[in-house]
Amino acid sequence: MTPERTRAVQEAEREILKRLDALFILAEHKNTDFTDIKNGYQEVVDAISKKYSILGSELAEKQLSDFELNVQSTELQKQFTADIAKVAVTIDAIRES
Repeated sequence: MTPERTRAVQEAEREILKRLDALFILAEHKNTDFTDIKNGYQEVVDAISKKYSILGSELAEKQLSDFELNVQSTELQKQFTADIAKVAVTIDAIRES
């Protein structure tokens, strides 16, 4: 990965953590409006999407066979989906506690 992309991924990861912190603070307050939580969740999803967009661009530029590109793209999509799901489960757990 190029140094620029590495920095971009690191910046995206910092943004994810920043957005998660804000979202978890919102979720901890029982009187927080659901719309605020939904908006905060969308900000986290957007930050995660940015990270995976950068990783996908890197993958697309590699000299891979169609099969290998498909395998790695599928794995990247699974990781993305898992990251999003973890956030949703964590928010549900915070709200229920």
